[in-house]
Amino acid sequence: MAQKSDVPSAIDAHLGGRLRVLRQERGWSKATLAGVLELSIAELSALENGKRRISAPLLMEFCGRLEVSLGHFFAALDGRPYVRSPRKADALDEDHMTLELIRAYAGIASQQRRELLLLFKSAAQSGSSET
Repeated sequence: MAQKSDVPSAIDAHLGGRLRVLRQERGWSKATLAGVLELSIAELSALENGKRRISAPLLMEFCGRLEVSLGHFFAALDGRPYVRSPRKADALDEDHMTLELIRAYAGIASQQRRELLLLFKSAAQSGSSET
């Protein structure tokens, strides 16, 4: 039986590297991804660099918040490349506006972000009540 250890392993380094690649593919800064994951930039850096263990619950939370499968993080761990399903790839390709919105949002001052968030929430609520 495997022993529990607080020392990061090669798998933690791999998972952290996959997290970094995901962030870079989306064109996000560390600050943006840390905000999405509700982590400090230092915590995110430690995860990306394999200096901190990534627990199963934390990894599952990342999958949910980043809308990727668990397989995304374990891609190429066994030497085989990860192949995204065509359906998921098409959906991501069609949704460039979301990424553009996130990038633009990251450059807005804090008070304006709060105001925009309230506006977006209001628009989403009124849009869902119309259907």
